Amino acid sequence: MAILQNSSDQRKTKRFEVAVPAQVTSFEFSELVRVHDLSRGGCRISSEGSLPLDRIVHLELYIPKLIHNNSKSKGLMKCGMISGKITYCSQWQLGGIKQYGIQFLTSPMEAHGIPKIIREIQHNSDRYSPSMRWVA
Repeated sequence: MAILQNSSDQRKTKRFEVAVPAQVTSFEFSELVRVHDLSRGGCRISSEGSLPLDRIVHLELYIPKLIHNNSKSKGLMKCGMISGKITYCSQWQLGGIKQYGIQFLTSPMEAHGIPKIIREIQHNSDRYSPSMRWVA
């Protein structure tokens, strides 16, 4: 596992490039998506579905059991749900895939998995050169 910090970002919180699966739900919408960058304030996802701006969504990340349990467990586990608002939608589509920006409505807690992923990235940042994406 490795990292690539997006240094051109001017956001309030650092975003880190990741490739983490997640379930996004909102009213009648539910889809397995890919999280492409992540911070304590929000994330960017790719989705085939259509989500309007300002829609409230609920995100559940899947992270390696190894990180969650600090053991030698294999596989992925679903973390707790965090709510956010769609603040960005790409204007173009590539094969029907859109990019969405989600701003979290609350600060992530341990149960959401986000602090665990960020700690893992920061812990490994000195170990890997050149930097790579963090993939679950």
